[in-house]
Amino acid sequence: MKDIVDKIIEDREINRVYDNTYFYKHGEKTETLSVSLVVKQKLPRENIIELKVLHIIRLNLFDMFEAETIPARQRKIVPLMEELEFRMQKAWKFEQDRNKHSWWFQVPHCTCPKIDNWEGCSFGRRIINSSCPVHGE
Repeated sequence: MKDIVDKIIEDREINRVYDNTYFYKHGEKTETLSVSLVVKQKLPRENIIELKVLHIIRLNLFDMFEAETIPARQRKIVPLMEELEFRMQKAWKFEQDRNKHSWWFQVPHCTCPKIDNWEGCSFGRRIINSSCPVHGE
């Protein structure tokens, strides 16, 4: 496991491993990767780097959602988020499954039920608030 942690840390960013979680900084935000999951999935260095890049892209997309106040424009960002989650699953070596995505209901301005959708990730269903400015009609 030390080798995998060394691979993660070698990129000279401000990094920390605490309680089996790898922390790294991107601007003012901190992102995490599970060290035990990296080891379990036997991720090569390229996948770890890709995961870090995908997290940074996610942060940028969230910033785009936050800045955009026109629902029609927000909806144009939604497919990018969906594609990003598929790429994240692939980088983790998981089955690519739309029903396991969680970022879609965490984006700014989304009013879809959070707790129900967290549970829905386990059961393969999505609950969309019809008046949600991002996902509703």
